Amino acid sequence: MTQATDQDRDDWQRFVAGHPQATFFHRSGWQPLLRDVFRHNTYFLYAEGEGGRIEGVLPLAHVKSLLFGSALTSLPFAVYGGVAADNEAAAQLLEQEAGRL
Repeated sequence: MTQATDQDRDDWQRFVAGHPQATFFHRSGWQPLLRDVFRHNTYFLYAEGEGGRIEGVLPLAHVKSLLFGSALTSLPFAVYGGVAADNEAAAQLLEQEAGRL
């Protein structure tokens, strides 16, 4: 389980572009927007398989609001989000790490 950094963008983008469950909202470009513009802590998680290949992604942001409280959510302000994974093991790892956060 790894938290994506700016250096991981290309690998993240390749995975999202080729995955049938991934949407426009899974793109890595949302991370700096949520972090730098909206000032939310972000946790763009990915699971790696053999050879360091990404097998699943889960973009998350910690939203703090006087109106809605404090919540860890997959892609606030977006229509779609959640886990996009090649297999159930990767999906479970991502969901477990989100629960831990």
